[in-house]
Amino acid sequence: MRVKTLLVALLALSFSACAMAEKKEGIKDHPYLNITCSQFIDYDPEDYVRVYYWYDAYSWMTWSKPLIEEDDYVDWHANMITYCKNNKGDTVYEAIDELY
Repeated sequence: MRVKTLLVALLALSFSACAMAEKKEGIKDHPYLNITCSQFIDYDPEDYVRVYYWYDAYSWMTWSKPLIEEDDYVDWHANMITYCKNNKGDTVYEAIDELY
């Protein structure tokens, strides 16, 4: 129950950050939309989580559905890393669009 509460709180915080970022610079200019796969595969584990939460909030905001379900995080991460290792010039946004 604590994990779900924490996830909900983090998602709410992500939504706030997304809304503020959109107002400040326009969502298409957000730095997370320009992360390349080459950069992404060199991230630390806590950076992966931060990026995933941002994209999850972005998917809620744009498509009204979650990007990552609680039960499939490990598979989702493995698919992203595999894709990015094979397509280093793509952005993470393009990887997500291709995979999901």
